[in-house]
Amino acid sequence: VDGWVVAMVSHGTDLYVSGPSGISRWDGSQWHPVGFSSSGFLAMAVAGEDLYVVGDVSFGIRRWRLGSPADANTPWTRLADGVNGTVYSL
Repeated sequence: VDGWVVAMVSHGTDLYVSGPSGISRWDGSQWHPVGFSSSGFLAMAVAGEDLYVVGDVSFGIRRWRLGSPADANTPWTRLADGVNGTVYSL
């Protein structure tokens, strides 16, 4: 993680952190990128095996399946378009 932290959420023994370089996962010994880089994330929440992320108008609301490989082909599911403002919390 480089810079400031906007949001943090834990799942099991992993810690997910969002900041200026996107979302990263701390596994207790090292950082791993989580499938999508954006500085527009403002809040995160975990429900079951899914990570929900919200942010600015252009980002909307998205879901990422925890445990998915973090590469360019990892699909983020866009859950809401047309958010009429920035979403700050879940």
